[in-house]
Amino acid sequence: MFASTSIDNDSPSRIFRRQRQPNKKKILLADDDSFNIELMKNYLNKFGINYICAHDGEEAVSLFKLHHAEICYIITDNFMPKKTGTEAALEITRFLNEMRKPKIPIMCISGDVKVHVGEAGITSVIQKPINFDRLKEELSIIYPQIDGASP
Repeated sequence: MFASTSIDNDSPSRIFRRQRQPNKKKILLADDDSFNIELMKNYLNKFGINYICAHDGEEAVSLFKLHHAEICYIITDNFMPKKTGTEAALEITRFLNEMRKPKIPIMCISGDVKVHVGEAGITSVIQKPINFDRLKEELSIIYPQIDGASP
């Protein structure tokens, strides 16, 4: 069973439409589990989506600050060393606010049902294990070209 909800005001599609430069097409992928990183990289490659990988929450924040002009979406695990996904999302959201940049969608992938949409800038939540079709559904809001992708 996969749960995913969105906040009406900050849904990924609304956030994307508000972006000033919608041609930004990289995803920041953050997960400390190498198997999950490889699985997500495989999915994103099938979708034809470029990505940057971080292996913990602290690295995710650093990479985002370095590459924020290229990143239009974040997918993060919640339980990671140094910073959790929600802590990283909160820091990234604060950074965007300080820079007066528009919000970007942040998807949290977690086995913990305690992660909620709206928490720390999280715009959607998918429960583990990751389902290809569910991920595709979420990402197709920003990447309409992935409609024909299969696992």
